[in-house]
Amino acid sequence: IVLIDDGSTDCSPAICRDFVDRYRKSLPSITYVRVQHAGLSAARNTGIYFAHGDLVAFIDGDAIADKQWLIEIQRPFTDKQVGVVGGRIETLNKESIVARFIHIVRHYQVFGPDLYANHIIGANMAYRSSVFDRIGVFFEEFTRRGDETSLVKKLLQSYQFECAPNALVYHERPESLVRWLRTEWEEGYLIPLVNKAVPLVGKKRIKGWLSIVEKLLVVGLPIWLLVVMICPRKLCRWVGISGFFMGLGSVVRRHACNRYYREVRRELSQEFRVPGMGGVSVFIDWLRTVIRFSGWLTGLWEHRGKSLSPTTPHRKN
Repeated sequence: IVLIDDGSTDCSPAICRDFVDRYRKSLPSITYVRVQHAGLSAARNTGIYFAHGDLVAFIDGDAIADKQWLIEIQRPFTDKQVGVVGGRIETLNKESIVARFIHIVRHYQVFGPDLYANHIIGANMAYRSSVFDRIGVFFEEFTRRGDETSLVKKLLQSYQFECAPNALVYHERPESLVRWLRTEWEEGYLIPLVNKAVPLVGKKRIKGWLSIVEKLLVVGLPIWLLVVMICPRKLCRWVGISGFFMGLGSVVRRHACNRYYREVRRELSQEFRVPGMGGVSVFIDWLRTVIRFSGWLTGLWEHRGKSLSPTTPHRKN
């Protein structure tokens, strides 16, 4: 067990040192490391440096692991081609209606067999340690989020991923929609930087640009409608009508034809049993798209010309 204290300013050092001292005889393999605050990726890289095992599993400080977590998350590694495994995350603060709602509309996981969604999340993931020797560690430019996404993009070029749905971790979710949307903005802001880790090429690049056009149509739905209502010119109104229906068509396609979104609506109905929850989830998804798109535009401008530092393996053993 490696506890990484990323420059905390509360009583975490005392708690961690007390924990290590208390179990030093019965659990001598607990290491507490305090580092100067440098962010999430640097903290995880420090953990990798001090890790001894063939597998390295990660959990967040605000998460609680099930007693069988480590047993379950190592099972898929019997396949030598598997380089990364993702487990299941459930809501820790279930007493909050907002937290339960956000967990479903944003973090709901599907574990196959023919559909995978949100399968590798930083609070519950494990890697074969040889992965870091071969492709490097986490990009330290990611100080809060986005680090596992960028590393996994590189990793999947050489290794397979597998899911461990019985490897369970309980994690806190935001109890405020404003706080959650701020997080979504940060996600969008980091997308241009994530794409620098493994640039899109060929068909993936084309799909990426088509996705941007689709998001622009969806984000602009109120604008297209406003153009139709106030613009006297036929050409402008035609553009507005076309943009509105193409954007609306994208929303309908996503929520009616995409199996994942159907699963989300089903889960919302079972969890809350309130009429109209499907429509609420569609609106929230549109709002989330708007927030992420604005973050992406900001990140695209601010990350222009920026390159990621190479990540060299630095394991202690």
